[in-house]
Amino acid sequence: MTNGKIAGTLTLLAGAAIGAVAGVLLAPEKGKEMRRKVFSGARSIAERIKSKVNEEMDEIKENKTSKGTERGY
Repeated sequence: MTNGKIAGTLTLLAGAAIGAVAGVLLAPEKGKEMRRKVFSGARSIAERIKSKVNEEMDEIKENKTSKGTERGY
């Protein structure tokens, strides 16, 4: 995956995170419930980001390995 695609993916995930937090903060709810939702949403987004980063790292490793094999390393 190219750097542009990685940057685009991270930008999309960051935008989703900001939108989710803004939506929860602007919704009229009790403080305790709002904090629970914010933390739950943040945890979910962090898990998705971690998963995506791991996928990208695996792809980079695969590309590096295949290029090394092609060159005879």
